[in-house]
Amino acid sequence: AVVSTQSTGYWIQLIAMKLNLEQIWIVDDQVKSFYRSIPYQRLPLNKTGQGWKYDIPQISQRLVSFSEVMSHLEDRMEMDSVQNPTNPMSIIGFSNEICAQDEPYTYNIPIGVILLNIRNLGELKFHPELHQIDTQVLACEAVKAGQRVFVCNSFVLLDAVWDTP
Repeated sequence: AVVSTQSTGYWIQLIAMKLNLEQIWIVDDQVKSFYRSIPYQRLPLNKTGQGWKYDIPQISQRLVSFSEVMSHLEDRMEMDSVQNPTNPMSIIGFSNEICAQDEPYTYNIPIGVILLNIRNLGELKFHPELHQIDTQVLACEAVKAGQRVFVCNSFVLLDAVWDTP
């Protein structure tokens, strides 16, 4: 295996497995901040009320702390393990896109910040040789193995590379 500074997730996962940790966070070093997502709303298309259109999803102007975001996901993962003890979620994270979903969680491939359920992932591991797409590949492999992978639509992450979310 190729080892580089890009393989941080791989090493964090290995150490967590050795320490028998149940969950770990992987946070990309370019993540700058979080905002609360405002879900889109269904609006009447015209004055007669015939038809519908959807407004553009937006983000609030209020920054959300990392601890608030992380607590939100940790609580969600814990609640999910009680509700789905035979197949709890394996990975939950965020997107850097303003999502037009009105669902707080959707099946999708997260980026930037992810919470891993180490026990549920089993033998699935990061691929350090894949560098910048290792998170996406791990998430795809988890889905292919029948595991549950989610994106939280309640928050939007701002990456330091982009000026806007």
